[in-house]
Amino acid sequence: MKRILACAMAVILVSQPASGDEFTDTIGAALEAYAAGDIKGAGDDLDYAQDLLRALGAKGLEAFLPAAQAGWTRTISQDSAEAGMAMLGGASATAEYAGPEGEFTVTLATDSPMMQAFMPMFSNAMILNAMGSNIIGIVDDSVLVTAEGTPVAAMQAHLEAMDLTALAAY
Repeated sequence: MKRILACAMAVILVSQPASGDEFTDTIGAALEAYAAGDIKGAGDDLDYAQDLLRALGAKGLEAFLPAAQAGWTRTISQDSAEAGMAMLGGASATAEYAGPEGEFTVTLATDSPMMQAFMPMFSNAMILNAMGSNIIGIVDDSVLVTAEGTPVAAMQAHLEAMDLTALAAY
């Protein structure tokens, strides 16, 4: 009897929706909408769930932004996940750096269909040389790294301190 009661409680607990996890709640809502025949509602919920996953991906990317070097400050943009989704269709993380010599921004972007379209341009040295004080690179054919601002030497020093091997594994 105790075993049957324990199994019944386990079934009840497993069948309860996860509370406090917006992603799983949204997936659950999509399944409910689909079961009720609300295809548009299910699609909207799934789109929102995908946005939530991209935002989580952007938070993960923030860990790869270079630390501020001596004399510099770093401010991580709280809007980078939304900007990345709107501009590139993927996850992104952005930090602004300020120091005695100037200011610049570093952006990491991944999972972007748009990035695949621009890959040939980024491999063209003539186009890259025309970009002036911008540095653009691709890590492992999957992560776009851009730095914009001045001075170029400070941007290079910050970028060289990044763990590109770990970023490629992301």
